[in-house]
Amino acid sequence: MKKLGLLLLLITSPYLLALDSVSKKSKKPGVDIFFLDSNIIQLVPNKTETLEIKLQFTAESIDYVLTGSAGLEIQDLKQSSIIIDPETQNKILSIPLELRADAVGRYYLHIQFTSLNKGVELQTVMSKIVSTEIARPVLLKKPLNAVHVLPSSETIIKSKDKP
Repeated sequence: MKKLGLLLLLITSPYLLALDSVSKKSKKPGVDIFFLDSNIIQLVPNKTETLEIKLQFTAESIDYVLTGSAGLEIQDLKQSSIIIDPETQNKILSIPLELRADAVGRYYLHIQFTSLNKGVELQTVMSKIVSTEIARPVLLKKPLNAVHVLPSSETIIKSKDKP
C-alpha cells in the first residue's frame, strides 16, 4: 500500500508543482509575470525608437522571445537585466529594445516567456499594444473646473379670466 501511495505521489508531483506556480493574476498555470505598466506604446511612424519594457516575475529563471505583428520591426538590444527590488524583494526584468513601424496603425509586441520554477518548465505569452495612430485632441472652450453659469429667466403670465 505504501508503494502505491509513493507511486501516486511521484506521478502527481509535476502537477502539484505546476499548481504551486499558478499565476496570482490569472489563476492559470504559467509563468507568474506581469507588466509594470499597462500603457500603450506610442511610436512615430517611420522612426526607430528605443524603449525599455519592465516586468515583474517570481520564477527562479526566465527566458524570453520577442515577436511582432506584421509591419512592426523589433530589434532586441540583448542587454536585458534582472533587478531585485530592495523593498519588496520582487524580481524585475528590464528588456531594452528598438521598435519601428512604417505605417500608421495598431501593432502588437508579443513576448513568449519560458521559466523554470521548482524544476517545472512553464510558458506564457503576453502582448503589448504598439500604436502609431495620431491621438485626436479634445477641444474644450473652457477648462473642466470652470463654473459655467447659464442665463435664466422667468415669465409670469396672468390670466384675464381669473382674478
